[in-house]
Amino acid sequence: SLAATEASANWREKYKVLKLGSVTVETQSATITRFKPFAEYIEKKLGVKVEVFTASDYAGIVQALSAGHIHLGRMGGAAYAAGYIDSKGGIEPLVMNVEPNGGKGYFSVLIVRAQSPYKSLEDLKGRTLAWADPNSTSGYLVPNAALRDAGIDPQKHFSRTVFSGGHEQSVFGVLKGTLDSAFTWTSPGHQSGQFRIMIDRGLLKLEDIRTVWQSPLIANPLWA
Repeated sequence: SLAATEASANWREKYKVLKLGSVTVETQSATITRFKPFAEYIEKKLGVKVEVFTASDYAGIVQALSAGHIHLGRMGGAAYAAGYIDSKGGIEPLVMNVEPNGGKGYFSVLIVRAQSPYKSLEDLKGRTLAWADPNSTSGYLVPNAALRDAGIDPQKHFSRTVFSGGHEQSVFGVLKGTLDSAFTWTSPGHQSGQFRIMIDRGLLKLEDIRTVWQSPLIANPLWA
């Protein structure tokens, strides 16, 4: 990619600033901090200024990418599909991350507080549920489809379903007891995902939550 870029005449004159964005699975300030080293690496490699763009929801990143306001966007499969449709095929997947152990996928998981009595989907009938975001692969699209395939209508099975605004908000809702359950994401061995992010920041202990449902493996988020 770098060789091809170097061969493009005067591309740096056209792209004096490279803007990259990521769907937010934590606070916007934490997202900027997380991607700062990556931005600095790209600046060093390409010789142009790099800025990190954040939005309050997944749609903000999708729309910014399809409209050309940012040049690179990191997102899950569902958000990429939304962007592809929104831009009429105007965005293209480039690369995906691989975990330190070689893993290339993650799970959608349904979590509850460890001290709660809930140990299955059936136990959560008549209880509350949080989705992360309408464009979240693991926080909405995959589990919503999986439940319906299993003959469970979320609107009828749960007493109330809400969009929390993001994965971190969902996990906090479960930890604080304001939500009975929530869908979020984690990789095999918690190499990456919401558990890893919050554990590294001292916001979560695995013993405080219980996973009561897990999806099949989903391909890792991609850069488009």
